[in-house]
Amino acid sequence: MIVVTGATGSVGQHLVRNLHSQQVDVVAAVRDQKRASLPAGVRSVAMDVGDLSSIERAVAGAEAVFWLWPSLSGSETAEVAEDIGRILGASGARITYLSAEAAASEPTSSWAIMENAIEQAVSKWTTLRCVGFAKNARMWIPQIQAGDRVRWPFGNATRSLIHEADIAESAAATLIDERHAGQRYTLTGPNALKQIDQVRIIGNAIGRSLYWDEEPEEDARIRLTEEFEDSGLAGYILESWRSFIDKPEPVTSSVRMLTGRDPRSFESWALDHVDEFR
Repeated sequence: MIVVTGATGSVGQHLVRNLHSQQVDVVAAVRDQKRASLPAGVRSVAMDVGDLSSIERAVAGAEAVFWLWPSLSGSETAEVAEDIGRILGASGARITYLSAEAAASEPTSSWAIMENAIEQAVSKWTTLRCVGFAKNARMWIPQIQAGDRVRWPFGNATRSLIHEADIAESAAATLIDERHAGQRYTLTGPNALKQIDQVRIIGNAIGRSLYWDEEPEEDARIRLTEEFEDSGLAGYILESWRSFIDKPEPVTSSVRMLTGRDPRSFESWALDHVDEFR
């Protein structure tokens, strides 16, 4: 039995379908079992990441667990990471943790803290460090639906965005094959693209010409602070985006190694989501 946490999320839903199509006994860990939309025949178990006892119940008896931790707060994560690691370790299951590429350079980040807790407590772990998700381009939907210009900071920030389905297929490989235990893989898309080019590609997909308007960083800071109601989080996000100008996200061959094929392009992702942008 493989338990998938975050089973109704952007990666989890792909992963559940992937494992189910391979006739794997997959159990979806969800907060609300009545509202969860799952493939026919897939069982669910109630789990709330804020309730440690529910995590313990959800992973009991599992051979492998896909672990997703939703908090971006390093301090919040530090409060519970050791307990979560202990629970996952005591289950005896192999754990695949969906982390972020930033964990390698940000030891106080939520991703790095959770990585450390799992790797210290779990005997068979695999860590998937992902670059930015292609779905992050959805942040431009309101502007694209309203007109032909996207006003955003750091147009030259360059990212190797990854399709959520590629993350799921890579995760499935590590959950099924225990030979991946003890490994860290950095998952990326096939190439690195500037944000300006991402907008152009979305325009091509929906059949419109879209243009980039560079937003001053301070204007973006005010906007994001109002949006998130957290100036610290807004500053962290802006700092991350700015860093991709001088240090673009890497491009690796991990998806090909795990799945046997090249990762999907951003063009492919845009075509998969044209209805959302129109």
